[in-house]
Amino acid sequence: MALTGAYVLGPRIGKYVKGHAQAIPGHNLPMAVLGCFILAFGWFGFNAGSTLSGTDLRIAVVATNTMLASASGALFAYLTTWKKFKRPDLSMAVNGMLAGLVAITAPCAFVTAPSAVLIGAVAGVLVVLAALFSENRLKIDDPVGAIAVHGVNGAWGLIALGLLADGTYGGGLNSGPAAGVAGLLYGDPRQLVAQFVGIGANLLWVGGASFALFKGSRRHHRHAREAGVRDAGPGLQRGLGSRLPRRGLPGPLPGLRQRARQGRVARARGEQHAPARRRQVRGATIR
Repeated sequence: MALTGAYVLGPRIGKYVKGHAQAIPGHNLPMAVLGCFILAFGWFGFNAGSTLSGTDLRIAVVATNTMLASASGALFAYLTTWKKFKRPDLSMAVNGMLAGLVAITAPCAFVTAPSAVLIGAVAGVLVVLAALFSENRLKIDDPVGAIAVHGVNGAWGLIALGLLADGTYGGGLNSGPAAGVAGLLYGDPRQLVAQFVGIGANLLWVGGASFALFKGSRRHHRHAREAGVRDAGPGLQRGLGSRLPRRGLPGPLPGLRQRARQGRVARARGEQHAPARRRQVRGATIR
């Protein structure tokens, strides 16, 4: 959806100058880092909570793998940007952590701790390369790197499960009550085939449906703009469009505006008559 949405909407104004991508940095990196850590904290509930039972001891493995992959993703994204651009990039390290979390989500219960570190490391490198590829080669403006973080590394996480699942967990999910989920490197190529089928189905259905949705939504808004109708938010009537301010947020309340205008007029009058008052004072002093 990020890919189709960014493609349909097109780049932001000033993103491409003479065909070359221009950096548009974030407004507040501390807030971005804080948001990343909040997401990472929630991811422990997301992944570990998906076991649906606190008595399932695999929940500890899930939480540990989640932590290892996120840390590995942040570190390797940081090192990759340092190597490529001769300086580290904190915003890309943030995306590297999120990429590691995305990549470990599918295989978190089925892989070992070293495999989780490997999955996160690959995700950290992939997120940098995929972001640069979509921006410079495909000319798709992805402001937050969602294509690289969620699209590319979501697919990598599915493939990683088909490669690195060790067969110690997931009995009854595939080949009977005793067999766990095993990947290609542990003797079962069928899981990897199933993962590729899932990726293809996701691309076809979600990609096609979201493209049609974004395309239809953009056409609707274009017709609305041409008709002079503003798209009012929830709770507002469409007829209020002509009464909204032309730019920015609504100004101060009418009473405040009136008092501010009176204050400006009073100051202007005071400055205009100030020299005359000073002359009168000087004349009185001389007399």
